[in-house]
Amino acid sequence: MRRKMNGRGKAMEKKGKMGEGTLVAKIIKMIIISALFISAQAAASIIDVNIVPILPTTVDQISIQTYGRESKGPVYITSTDFYHNGTLLELDIYLDVGFLNVVTPWQHFEDIGTLPKGTYDLTVRTYQESVVTDTYPTSFEVVPEPTIVSLICLGIPFLRVLTKRGCQ
Repeated sequence: MRRKMNGRGKAMEKKGKMGEGTLVAKIIKMIIISALFISAQAAASIIDVNIVPILPTTVDQISIQTYGRESKGPVYITSTDFYHNGTLLELDIYLDVGFLNVVTPWQHFEDIGTLPKGTYDLTVRTYQESVVTDTYPTSFEVVPEPTIVSLICLGIPFLRVLTKRGCQ
């Protein structure tokens, strides 16, 4: 508010116009821009990646379970690519999404079969229109089958007994 003196020396207050330049209009613009920015940032995020079974063995069928959310409506998984190079594993998930500003959960289960004993590094990525929207790195270990280990452990003393008796 500015004060202006009229011809008689009395102060008059000049009121600002309601319109585009007001504080209310600027706040509304900032809220809309922030909402659009936050919506764009939250697109196709990966919330969690689980390996099933939790402690896989060399004979288990392993599955990668990916959970995520999309802020722009319904999610359609158009395709996936799985790469296995030694102990490096990569899962790329290609998403097609709607145009609503509604948070929608999504999930994808990828069966990868059995793996040899070792520690594996897994990277899961989501793509929208050929652009990476999120990356989730994790690692897990594949151990030998417990029954095989127990049979080997039980078999060694049994072999000693047989060799002491003269059986070969």
